[in-house]
Amino acid sequence: MPNGNVTNNRWLVVILVLCVAGISVSCVQPKRVGPSLLIQAEPSWEAEHGLCVSTVVFSPDSGILASTGPRGTVKLWHAQSGKPIRTLEGHKGVILSAAFSSSGRILASGGMRNPPTLWDVSSGKMIRQMMGKFKNATSVDLSPDGSVLASGGKNVYLWDISTGNLKRTLKSDADFIVALRFSPNGKTLAAGRCDRRLMLLDSHTGALKWVMEGYRDFPPAFSPDGRRLAVVNLGAKVGLWDAQTGQSLGRKVDWKKVGYPLSVAFSPDGKLLASGGERLRWQGKVLRKRAIIGGAVMISDADTGERLWYKQFRKSRVWSVAFSPDGKLLAAGFDNGIVKVWRIRYTEKPSPR
Repeated sequence: MPNGNVTNNRWLVVILVLCVAGISVSCVQPKRVGPSLLIQAEPSWEAEHGLCVSTVVFSPDSGILASTGPRGTVKLWHAQSGKPIRTLEGHKGVILSAAFSSSGRILASGGMRNPPTLWDVSSGKMIRQMMGKFKNATSVDLSPDGSVLASGGKNVYLWDISTGNLKRTLKSDADFIVALRFSPNGKTLAAGRCDRRLMLLDSHTGALKWVMEGYRDFPPAFSPDGRRLAVVNLGAKVGLWDAQTGQSLGRKVDWKKVGYPLSVAFSPDGKLLASGGERLRWQGKVLRKRAIIGGAVMISDADTGERLWYKQFRKSRVWSVAFSPDGKLLAAGFDNGIVKVWRIRYTEKPSPR
């Protein structure tokens, strides 16, 4: 007959191994209760850009915040104090998008009735416009190595920054491209289409990697490691997707009881997900009428989707949110022309024993 103590010891070893692996058994680790991260968000400054702010974006050193809007204006602000640095002038219509180069010396911008444009950040002078038949740049982004400018129009256009020459056209059968984002390694380009489809393309060959249906017309966000993609979806939520396979990760930031998200951004460490959007009028649990009553900014746990911090505003919607690269600031651009910045601090909440 087998020794009972030996059998019991074997089962003990198996259970310990399963516990270490995180598999649910009788000695499973305690379930996390409440938020896993504790957020402190203190107002830092606010300033008036004018009319509607379409984009806010930080420079790589976190020293400058750029905001864009109508009437062809791009404004640069001291990120810490909110003091204005300068206004970049030369566009004619609404500026929809902007992006800093990895060095922080160049800013790209684009919009309706405006070709893709490069600016010298230190002087505020226009470097060049990508001319020709490209009268609109509905979205722009710069590759991580600072060599390529991507712009959206009828197709996706890739430009050589040093010469201003068109390098490649990535064809699209949509009416126009509404959003562009390079992955952190520059090998993938996310392109949002006006027909509510999001394409992930090989940025060198233009080959289609995967496509997602049910996308809303707002820029997606890659996680800092490039493995996840946060996307504003139809259905009042921000979904998380595997950037390599296109598979849903089954996690989401739910705006259903608030309204609709319009913008999303990862924190530099990938632990937080900020989203901004519009608040709508609800009657009980039902959206009776799509009446916009204001806006909101939300910070969520990027792993679980749970809400960690929430701030609502009357009347004005939030069109854009951005974390500073050092993770200390969160900026938001509003449709009433205001830019707001908060100082962000967070700590991990110990798991209950």
